[in-house]
Order: sequence, then C-alpha cells, then structure tokens
Amino acid sequence: AALVGTVTSRIVGRRAWGPTALVAGVVLCSPAIDGDRTAGELLATVPSAISMALLAAVALRDRRTRDGATSTRQIVFSRGWLLVFAGMAAASAPLVKQSALDAGVAASVWFAWRLWDERGLQHGTRRVFADVGRFAFGAAVAVGATLALAVRAGSQPRDLAYALIGFRVDVLEALTTGAGKSPTERIGRLLDPALGSGLLLVALVAVVGLALTPRMR
Repeated sequence: AALVGTVTSRIVGRRAWGPTALVAGVVLCSPAIDGDRTAGELLATVPSAISMALLAAVALRDRRTRDGATSTRQIVFSRGWLLVFAGMAAASAPLVKQSALDAGVAASVWFAWRLWDERGLQHGTRRVFADVGRFAFGAAVAVGATLALAVRAGSQPRDLAYALIGFRVDVLEALTTGAGKSPTERIGRLLDPALGSGLLLVALVAVVGLALTPRMR
C-alpha cells in the first residue's frame, strides 16, 4: 500500500500519497480477493510495486530536469541504476507468481510512449533504447541469479523450465479445451470479488477522476 502511494505521489504530487495508500490498503486486505491469506499474487505485488515506484521516480527526475528544477536532496542513485533496480524488481515478480507481469507491462507502455514523445529530440530515440537496455540488464541479472542458485541447489534446468513456464502452458491449454467452466463463466466469477472488495468502485471513481483532472503540461 505504501509503494502504491509512492507511485501516485511521484506522478501527481505528495498530497496524493495518503488517499492512495489508504484505498490500496483497504482493497488489499479484503477477504473477497483473499487479502486475508498469503496468496502468491499478493506477495508478487510487492516487487511489481517496487519496480513501478522506481520507474515513476525516474520519470519525475526527467520531468524536473526538463523544467530546469533543481533539488537540494542528495541523489543516492543515478537514474541508470534506478532503471537497473526497476528491471530486477519487475523480473522478480513473475518468479514469485507467473501472472505478475504488471511492472513489465507498465515499463513497456512507458518506453513505447517515450519513443513517440521524444522522437523529435536530439538523441531521444538513442536515450530511450539505452534505458530499455538498463531495464533489461536488471531483469537478466535477477533471472540469471535465481536460475544459478536453483541449479546449484540441485534443481534440473528442465524441471525449472516446467515449474516456471511449462505448467502454466498446460493450465492454459486445459482452460481453452473446455475443461470445467467456459471462459465467460470464469470471467463472470470475478465480478463478485470485484464488488465485494470495492475494487470495481475504485476503478469507476478512477475513471471519473481522470476525466476531471485538468490536462497537465
């Protein structure tokens, strides 16, 4: 919840931290989405949120640089290292839960938007690809270290590949072959948890808030 508040405060200002963290904390604790249990999805949100908080910090630093704003705070890590750490955190999330691709998707969207936004700037495209490389390097370090430690502990590469990817493919294949309920019925089952946790209400309010927010520079 604190990390979600940090992401928002980096984007729209410090005053947004409290309300955002409060709403996130309430939703995350809801039994309707197994918030009262140690679910893999809940654990995986932590590295995902860390990654997005670091990406938001880089975006904020870039905006201040463009605006010519100076900060009196000491810079502990350069933006390059922040991107490396963001990549490490983003890759750690699916190592906890294979479906935790939130940070990777967010980073992809951000990099794609920057390619379009900075296309006319001098060395803009080169700068974006350099940042993508830093992010990918961090992800590779996290995945490589995890695999190396697993192999050292006695796991076979074939077993690791199945544990991380293979069984997920088998599950998707079983779902698409009509085993159990249809995809429409499965999606419909998500409506009750979304209502019970308040997540659906938050999503609707967020859309209204975005529509009412004045256009930023």
